Amino acid sequence: MAGLVRWFTRLGRELRAVGGDRRATRVAGVAVERRLAGIFTASGTLAALGGALLSYSFASANPAPGLQPLILAAVAALLGGVSLAGGRGTAAGLLAVIVAIESPGLHKLLPRRGAPSHPDSRAEVTE
Repeated sequence: MAGLVRWFTRLGRELRAVGGDRRATRVAGVAVERRLAGIFTASGTLAALGGALLSYSFASANPAPGLQPLILAAVAALLGGVSLAGGRGTAAGLLAVIVAIESPGLHKLLPRRGAPSHPDSRAEVTE
């Protein structure tokens, strides 16, 4: 959906232009501040939704879920081709990396949420 918006709508073209060069986009007649405010609002809303879904998966609110979700998101964005300078990247590349990170083979390499990171941290049950 994001890829379709990005490539086939006026909003997508304007956002790519803002990411490439704000000054040139402003000269071209795009309301840069309005577009930035809108995209940051959408980003914050989606982040809040993600946090709500994460807390739902834990079945409790957790103010510090750890760095793993942040690290996985950064790795997915960078490996997916998203440029730190902005204005570049593809939704398909990002989706491919997310699928690769969530593949069953990689789960064995990365510790997951709620799982002990070393054998000594497991609780033993005695009867």
